[in-house]
Amino acid sequence: PSLDEAEYVQSLKELDAVTLAQLMRGDWTDPTGNHFYPALWPRFAFMSDAYSLGHRPYREIIIANEVTILVGIDLALSEEKTADYRSFVAGGLLPDGRVLILDVVNERIRLEEIADRLDEFCAKWRPLAVAADDDSIATAMTLEFRRKAHIPEVQLLPIAGRSKLARATPAIAIAGNKRMYLPESKEVWLDDYCYQLTTFTGVKDQYDDMVDATGIVARLVNQLKPALSPWDDLPDVLTAPRSTGYLPAY
Repeated sequence: PSLDEAEYVQSLKELDAVTLAQLMRGDWTDPTGNHFYPALWPRFAFMSDAYSLGHRPYREIIIANEVTILVGIDLALSEEKTADYRSFVAGGLLPDGRVLILDVVNERIRLEEIADRLDEFCAKWRPLAVAADDDSIATAMTLEFRRKAHIPEVQLLPIAGRSKLARATPAIAIAGNKRMYLPESKEVWLDDYCYQLTTFTGVKDQYDDMVDATGIVARLVNQLKPALSPWDDLPDVLTAPRSTGYLPAY
């Protein structure tokens, strides 16, 4: 009772951000991750016409033409907002089933502007496939997407379980097996993306649009697994990634 509340709060501000959140807001989520641990993901760099993976002095080189671009979109179904966060995630599928997270858009986009913004994103990345959850917004937007020059036919995927965690499970499996890569360069979207994945619990998260879009990319990857010979015998989790060979980095 004798504690000076204002002075106590001021003293807590000397703590690190994680401890402060625990004591002030009761936020005891794991600061390194709950289901995703992006701080531990391997990294890649883009080198003009190839991707460089791994650590120096020897890095694995993947020619850009061998990378299949897949785009997952989360249209943030909401009955209360006309302009909510919409997320597009571009994933680069390697020949052995690993995935590079190439680009992320997470913006407040009005419904009538989604098709134009997605068309710009697809013009940049030229994806082989684009997919969304089969919900009412995606179904309604299909005709509008078909009018755009750069958007391939959008696949509407069956919603993978009722919970957000169930929908994210394919991405959690790939990432947990160290088969999902982040860019080494400081992309403008990278911090927000890592923060959302790190804090994702799957239970009443305030924002999870980028997680949803990443899960859709992972489901596209799983659809393509039968074509990934000789890697299609790999299980979804707990398998050491195999190497396709290494070249010196220049």
